[in-house]
Amino acid sequence: MRQEISEKAFVLILDEVKEHLLKIGMRNINSGEEFEGLLYNVIKAVCAKKGVRDHLRTGKQTFPDMYIWPFGIEAKFTIGDSWVTTGNSIVETTKIKGLQKIYMFFCKKGKNDKSDIMFRPYQECLSDIVVTHSPRYKIDMTLGKDTNIFKKMGVDYETFCKKDAIKIAKDYYRKNLKKGESLWWIDDGVSPVIKDFSDLDKNLQERFKIESFIYFPEILSPSNQKYERPSLYLLTKYQAIKSSFRDIFSASGREKIKVSDNKIIEVPRILHHLYKNAKTIKNVLIVTDRDDLASAWGLKIKKSDNIEKMWLGLINKHGRLRKGDAELIYRTGLRVS
Repeated sequence: MRQEISEKAFVLILDEVKEHLLKIGMRNINSGEEFEGLLYNVIKAVCAKKGVRDHLRTGKQTFPDMYIWPFGIEAKFTIGDSWVTTGNSIVETTKIKGLQKIYMFFCKKGKNDKSDIMFRPYQECLSDIVVTHSPRYKIDMTLGKDTNIFKKMGVDYETFCKKDAIKIAKDYYRKNLKKGESLWWIDDGVSPVIKDFSDLDKNLQERFKIESFIYFPEILSPSNQKYERPSLYLLTKYQAIKSSFRDIFSASGREKIKVSDNKIIEVPRILHHLYKNAKTIKNVLIVTDRDDLASAWGLKIKKSDNIEKMWLGLINKHGRLRKGDAELIYRTGLRVS
């Protein structure tokens, strides 16, 4: 016979676990897997002290990550300072049966190791459904009461899980399409709402350009494939497309840039964008998650690495002028833009 505890007792355990984790700090934790291991070790210790025996860390492909019967715990960890991240697939095929409720236990390491932890019932912090290789929940630990995605769809979490989750979500997004939008959601589960790039808010258009310079330095190269990755990023991150993608960065024409008192160079339009947006690029670059940069650049990034220096190496490598001119244009932009 299974040992069961009340939800009140479960929450008290999580409170104690949270207090202990914040006391020991997250200085040596750099990944979700490391955090999950630490979390379960602390849970075991707290449960042992309270005489609670029925707990388990589940397998990697199982949802949730662990339980203290009959309550599940889904662990999330981020290096940065945001309470928002991408969560699990909405199709919970590996969900453990018999759990009464699941809680999200979210740790943000924070810059300068200023860690914090929040936990709350799972469904209360799921704000939306977003696009990756399959439809996944968007997690926001600061969601207000009754503002989660299930309230928006008019269905409770338990019913959503038991019925055809894909169909319910499809129907909801179809009903909320705006003029000029269409729903692209193929049967394997990928589900963005698509719009034209020109219909995006101007701030989002500029944000996309800045992120493209940062994540995809190959856009400065003469390669015929240089826009393949940013165009896919535009689709998956911003749910938008652009039929003539090159016009976003490199419409016809050239621009002159004064790089010193006695030197003016003429450059392609895309390098002029680099010049004009240099300060914004730098500001965004230095706060961008290093794991995201490592993935986009195909490089390993150590804590001691200078991110701006690494990025400058990449734009110099891909730039179409003489070696070092891309960096010169960028640094000129920092001075005058």
